[in-house]
Amino acid sequence: MQMNAEEGLFLIRKAVEKEQEERAWQFWISIYPHADQDRFPSFEQFLSKIQRGDSQKRHSPMTAEIAIAKAEAIKRVHQRKEE
Repeated sequence: MQMNAEEGLFLIRKAVEKEQEERAWQFWISIYPHADQDRFPSFEQFLSKIQRGDSQKRHSPMTAEIAIAKAEAIKRVHQRKEE
């Protein structure tokens, strides 16, 4: 069976989409194990929200100073636990 690169890429994209959909399904059923239409979004709504990226929180970039301060605080806590 011969396949050109374009067809191969199409199949790979479809496989990735299906894999993402399966992960979203597993996540949805773990969040809403007793879901009903009145209180929770349908899986289709949930999936479209994830695909749009709405579920990701937007954060401003962390400055180096803040990152270093957080790392030092973690290091201090870790050192106290070793004592």
